[in-house]
Amino acid sequence: MEPEKETKLDESNESLMFLIENSTTKDANVQKEFAKHLQILNDQIGAYQWALKKRFGFDESSWRHMSRRMTFLKIEGFDVRTNTRKAKEKKATPQENKETKLEQILLKKKAKTKKKKGPGAD
Repeated sequence: MEPEKETKLDESNESLMFLIENSTTKDANVQKEFAKHLQILNDQIGAYQWALKKRFGFDESSWRHMSRRMTFLKIEGFDVRTNTRKAKEKKATPQENKETKLEQILLKKKAKTKKKKGPGAD
């Protein structure tokens, strides 16, 4: 099985060029070929549109994921450019025991959602 060729919808596409060249022909044999090439081009356009929709969906979800990651980095304070005074100050302060903003948010959320007690519990 050979790899599938990438469909190009330009002057290098044989079916498209056949349709353009023979669009005014009245010959019956050419019209049969015309119908075949029209079907081939229709299938190629459908496959192209399907691939384009998939690519757009992937790009959109990638941008959403990247935006989410950038937001978390900004929340944590990692949005400072390197080799600036602010970056040096952040590096100089001890970060080991310091709770991050994200951890604070998650702890608050966890504290709000208490476990429900079952029947017979005090």
